[in-house]
Amino acid sequence: MKVISYDKKYKKDFIELNLAWINALFKLEREDEIFLNNIDNSIKNGANIFFTLDDNDDVLACILTEPLRNDMWEISYFAARNLGSGKGAGKLCLNEALKYAIKKGAKLFEIVTNTKCFKAIHIYESFGFKKIDDPIINPFKRGNYFMEASTKDILSKLKKEEITELGNPKNPEGEAGLAMLDRMNESHDDLTLFGLSFLNKKEDGIYLDVGCGGGNALKKLLSMTNNLVYGIDISLTAIKKSMEFNQKEYDLNRLKLFKANVLELPFDNDYFDAVVTIESFYFWENHIEALQRIKKVLKEGGKFILIADIYDNGHLDFDTILNISKYNLYNPTKEKFEDLFSIAGFKNIKIHLKENTTWIVVEGEK
Repeated sequence: MKVISYDKKYKKDFIELNLAWINALFKLEREDEIFLNNIDNSIKNGANIFFTLDDNDDVLACILTEPLRNDMWEISYFAARNLGSGKGAGKLCLNEALKYAIKKGAKLFEIVTNTKCFKAIHIYESFGFKKIDDPIINPFKRGNYFMEASTKDILSKLKKEEITELGNPKNPEGEAGLAMLDRMNESHDDLTLFGLSFLNKKEDGIYLDVGCGGGNALKKLLSMTNNLVYGIDISLTAIKKSMEFNQKEYDLNRLKLFKANVLELPFDNDYFDAVVTIESFYFWENHIEALQRIKKVLKEGGKFILIADIYDNGHLDFDTILNISKYNLYNPTKEKFEDLFSIAGFKNIKIHLKENTTWIVVEGEK
């Protein structure tokens, strides 16, 4: 099975599937006739219809999602052939519709349905929708069961790969970005601990995290010094999450956060005792120039530590290779990492690998 967004050639299927369930359980209402005769206008106004197709490109299920007001979106006209085959076609369709609306900025979803549609209600519940007691104003006589879900509710039910895609790992944004950063704070914790183990604690050390993400590494750096810790990220969502994750230290003015690019570091030369980056190098541009800029802001003898959970070792699994291509990740070999650091002017370059993982830590001194 596969899911596609609106295509006019399947408009007839959408109409037929919806007429089938409406006439089987209820009566066609005037509002149904108006909408089904003006589908293309709804699409032009921001709505979208998703279809689940079988291997022969026949429609198994369909659903409508459309913006209403103030970041509120509606899910409606959820129909499946023969009122559902039990193959999961409807769930696939709903999943894509919700992700589409989230990408468009949806923060809240509402559904008007009927207690007779218990199969659909169970599917909605599996995505985090809950029954609400206050009726939602709607034109349909058949509407007697009302549901809502926030984007946060829905994200909690999606797979981590879907959250990553929605959150945009290169530049996290929106509710999906926050959810992705929460997950990364947890999933990258062991990697971060491993990488920072090569950074000697210094009570008066001043540290910088480039691409600070959700703020987990910042918290660890703050525990290693009594001095200031800085974080930069190109994402305002990441800056917000880092601040909230380290609110106490931020309020005490020990943590400084800036929206900035690694190529335009807003700091004086010879300022930091150490600079680190975790799971960020993949997305950088002009890698030599970026490394040289980091070297400039380091004190003499200061250390730069690059931490990543993959490198090109010739044995990456298929899913990892797909993700490298999907997100256009820069993923050098360990030899290439060493060359990059050397060309940028770092000395005492060391490569650390963790046994039975694809983790790599590259360190260099100014």
